[in-house]
Amino acid sequence: MSDLAQSLSWGRDEAELVHELQAGSDAAFDYLVTYYHAGVFNLVYGILSDRADAADVTQEVFLRAFRGIRGFRQGSSLKTWLYRISVRQALNHRRWCWRHHRQQVSIDAEEEGRGLALDLKDSEATPYERLSLTFRRCSGAQ
Repeated sequence: MSDLAQSLSWGRDEAELVHELQAGSDAAFDYLVTYYHAGVFNLVYGILSDRADAADVTQEVFLRAFRGIRGFRQGSSLKTWLYRISVRQALNHRRWCWRHHRQQVSIDAEEEGRGLALDLKDSEATPYERLSLTFRRCSGAQ
């Protein structure tokens, strides 16, 4: 638990915290984020192995928790519910990345077997070449 979570200390039980969250209490949500942030981040990071992606997904987890807290039925603990959202979001993120990044090819990547980078050629003349051509035409030089 972070120092901030300890200073916010929720002196009531989890049911009261859930009730306050469902009522829209900013203090209760601040406590939820502060108290569970490290655990959610570590869980998501363990699945994704990327700190930036884990930070993004952690933020999304708390947004989903904020939007969905009214539907929380207290059949499980708040921590279990939050961790379930975390795992689901991390797996969805990993699936999305796999679908969208598997067909991307870097133009800097080396071709297999040849060790050559993809070389793109521009068929247009550069501004310098166009100016040089214009200058030669005007001066009559060949």
